[in-house]
Amino acid sequence: MSFEDKKANLEARISELDGEKTSLLNQIPVLKEKLTSLRLEDKARSLETEISALNSEKMTMEEEISHYNQTPDAAEQQEPEVGNPPAEAESTSDAPVFPTSQSY
Repeated sequence: MSFEDKKANLEARISELDGEKTSLLNQIPVLKEKLTSLRLEDKARSLETEISALNSEKMTMEEEISHYNQTPDAAEQQEPEVGNPPAEAESTSDAPVFPTSQSY
């Protein structure tokens, strides 16, 4: 192969490589924008899922709190006040007395 042939081949190769470089330099910013957009969309979806789960948890807790707030009278009626035994309680005056300390 002569010098002129080698030179022509190298110049053709350089031209081809320059074209590829230019193409890549044009494609990279477009791909970066697309990737950034996709990442932002993914982040937004992830946050939406988290917010939905948190809202669900909040609603569940609010419903439970509401349930407790709606029935305070029922809870008070079930638990007798200290010192006031329920009316149906039997008198303990006839009940046997057991020692509270060890006497043996």
